[in-house]
Amino acid sequence: MKKVILLFFVYMLLSPFVHGQSTGELEMQFRQLNQALQAEQAALDSLNDLMEIKAKDIAYEKKSALPDQNKIIKWMSHAVTLSHQIKDRQRRIANARSEIEICRSRLEHMYTETIDSLRQLERSGKYIGDIYELRNHLLIWTEKRIFLTPLVSTLSFDPQKVQRTELTDASDPMDRAIIEDYLTNALKEIDAHIQVVTGTRKEFEETADLRRRTSDFINEAHEQGRISSMTRSQAFRNTGTDIFGNPVGQMFTAVQVRSVAGLMQQLNTGTLMSHTNKSLMSAKTAITQEEYIQLLRQAENLLRTYRSIVQKKLK
Repeated sequence: MKKVILLFFVYMLLSPFVHGQSTGELEMQFRQLNQALQAEQAALDSLNDLMEIKAKDIAYEKKSALPDQNKIIKWMSHAVTLSHQIKDRQRRIANARSEIEICRSRLEHMYTETIDSLRQLERSGKYIGDIYELRNHLLIWTEKRIFLTPLVSTLSFDPQKVQRTELTDASDPMDRAIIEDYLTNALKEIDAHIQVVTGTRKEFEETADLRRRTSDFINEAHEQGRISSMTRSQAFRNTGTDIFGNPVGQMFTAVQVRSVAGLMQQLNTGTLMSHTNKSLMSAKTAITQEEYIQLLRQAENLLRTYRSIVQKKLK
């Protein structure tokens, strides 16, 4: 009965009558949009490959002793067609990404509303249902939200170039203004990355804490005889799925690791790294949640260190 009460509560939170479109429908739309984007990207990659081959053919023919003008004209015409197709694919990819971001934003909002409501229910002290079921749902929706968070991107500027750049090197006022603008924009981008990395780290720390509290609660209930060993085992396995329908738990994919590692490698210009850091950055398999949080902390510290370097250059 208690479980039914909680499921009804969650259903009301996610009901299409409340949001206009159910979470399940939005998740399906998000998956379909991503699949469509992957297909468009694959088609664009193929077109770019063809364009590269055609460009090489044209260049090779032009350099030959007796270039065949008919071949060159034919290939150049084909290249123009390919160029139009590439531009069309690029436009479709841009539109797809825009639709994905709108869908992602809506899903994130729905997840956040559900999580906040479940947290409020947990903290109220008035919930009479099964507290394990409540915390388990809270854990599942929190994990769904953090797996929806975009990957950490690399910096658009060259950190080594920024390190070599000095305002004192510019004697001309115009050159000095250009350098100052370059460093200011770099500082803004670093601040934005710090915000993203810090926010991601806090989300994962919160989820890790929630998982620990849920685990402690289950173990305590098992020791007190309130749940059986079988129920305890099932509880530890019941962690839900991510936005793409894959099981989520304490292991994180190499894609997520490398997104953070890529940023750290970009910033680590001649900086010695610890053995642990090196092993995490070169990870080819999944790592634990705690290791991923550690990696995010290291990236955050690295960004803050680099920020202080850029700030000094602007003084």
